[in-house]
Formats: sequence, C-alpha cells, structure tokens
Amino acid sequence: MNSDQAARERARQPAEAEALTALERKFPLWQIWTVHRYIGGTVWCARPHEDHKLVLNAGSAAELAEMIELEESDAPAPEESDL
Repeated sequence: MNSDQAARERARQPAEAEALTALERKFPLWQIWTVHRYIGGTVWCARPHEDHKLVLNAGSAAELAEMIELEESDAPAPEESDL
C-alpha cells in the first residue's frame, strides 16, 4: 500500500465506523461487520444473533440496511403463545 492509499484508508475508516455504529443501533438483533477485500473493496455483512446460518452480504451500508429490513419484514411474527 503506498502513502496515498494509506491516507485514503485512514480517511475512510471514521465514516465506516460511524455507519457500522448506526446500523448496530438500528438493528440490535443483528451482528454487523465489514470485510475489507484487497480487490473489490469493502463488503458489508450481517447475520441475526439467533440464526448464524443466515448471512447477508452487501456492497454498501445502505444496501445492507435495505436487505436487513427486507429480511425482518419477511420474518414470521411471534405467536402470542411464544410471548
């Protein structure tokens, strides 16, 4: 990594950290993280704490938020007997 790339990486990290924090607050039932790929950039990932088999991968924080919202809207509502 040259010095220009390192400077861009340092500048990007605070914004990414803020986006991660915002997603974690908005979706507390989900584990959210990023994967930094050398080629292809950052992948935004999430999985529900209750189901580690379901993993979502997106190209941006906004796309991941949309995917989580869609998953949550498709999830069956808990039955009254489960409450």
